[in-house]
Amino acid sequence: MKAVVIDEYGPPEVLRLADVEKPVPKRNEILVRVRAVAVTFGECKARNFKIPYSQFWLPGPLWLPARLMLGFSKPRHAIPGSEMSGDVEAVGEDVTSFKPGGQIFGFIEGFGADAEYVCFPEDAVVAAKPSNMTYEEAAPVTHGALTALCFIRKAGIKEGERVLVFGASGGIGRCAVQLAKNQGAHVTGVCSGPKMDVVKR
Repeated sequence: MKAVVIDEYGPPEVLRLADVEKPVPKRNEILVRVRAVAVTFGECKARNFKIPYSQFWLPGPLWLPARLMLGFSKPRHAIPGSEMSGDVEAVGEDVTSFKPGGQIFGFIEGFGADAEYVCFPEDAVVAAKPSNMTYEEAAPVTHGALTALCFIRKAGIKEGERVLVFGASGGIGRCAVQLAKNQGAHVTGVCSGPKMDVVKR
């Protein structure tokens, strides 16, 4: 099968298309034919690992643990990609939640989505794709939605409260606006001018 492969940290040019072995699902895994993937800001930062100490989301003390987690001298995972959508092609014998032919979308912790096929455990962050969404619409949903949901729950937002969302047009911000509104809050979104219509919708 074809897959995007990364052998070293660096700019987008370090990514290359290669032929790799098609994965085979274990007893508790599902094999998915990938139809769409999302390239996230976090994945781009992980790819080049040019993360200054001053960045708010990865201060100096966390540099070494992050490097150990992602790979010290080169990326630990040869195939990048964590957000995807696709079709279930096969399932392991212990899998009960998914069947071949099902359309799914989700987030893969161990990367590997930037390929024609990917395997991951049945209990991964994955769900049936809504029939009214295309593969391209479903692939980028999970990271922003899960991150926003984490903070919405942590804030304990209640009906009638007022919520201000900075960066309301980004992947996390768009979800935060919708989730806060769903909780019954009065939401004000802050974003750049060109994306104002998206946030209003």
